[in-house]
Amino acid sequence: MAAPVTAAVVAILFMAGLVLLYQGSHIERIYTGVMAWGLDLSGMEPEQAQEALRAAFPYPEQSQITFTDSGGGRQWTYSLAELGLTFDVESTVDTAYLIGRQGNPWSRLKQQFSSWYYGQAVAPIVLLDEAVLDQAVGEMAAEVNRPAMDASLSFSGADVGYEASQVGRSLD
Repeated sequence: MAAPVTAAVVAILFMAGLVLLYQGSHIERIYTGVMAWGLDLSGMEPEQAQEALRAAFPYPEQSQITFTDSGGGRQWTYSLAELGLTFDVESTVDTAYLIGRQGNPWSRLKQQFSSWYYGQAVAPIVLLDEAVLDQAVGEMAAEVNRPAMDASLSFSGADVGYEASQVGRSLD
């Protein structure tokens, strides 16, 4: 009876040692298998992960969208940042860092194993400032909007005046 009990105790101590070694190697680091937007953040400190994400995804500052007025041929080009879209790198990395660090000890252990074995994707946190977007759309609308006018006749004594109708346009 002593041999099986000793073997079980040794196995439990060995597993506990492996868990402690794994957790110790990830102090102030993101656990293995955690990704954001397909970028592997395993073993990175939060500052390193922020730099890596900024370098890999500079879209809000560099990507541009061109709006075209099909009726007038006018075009407006804005970067995503000028339209109020930003990538919240700090919050995304904070979310990645918290994997395996929340909940009770069993829950944390389960999250650590799951991210190591299966991988864990973190959704990027993207923010939209609607006030900035509304301002950009307002600038386009100022050039596009035109009130509709009915045709009219005017009489001044014996003279008759005529104004043609005007088709209205508005930016939706």
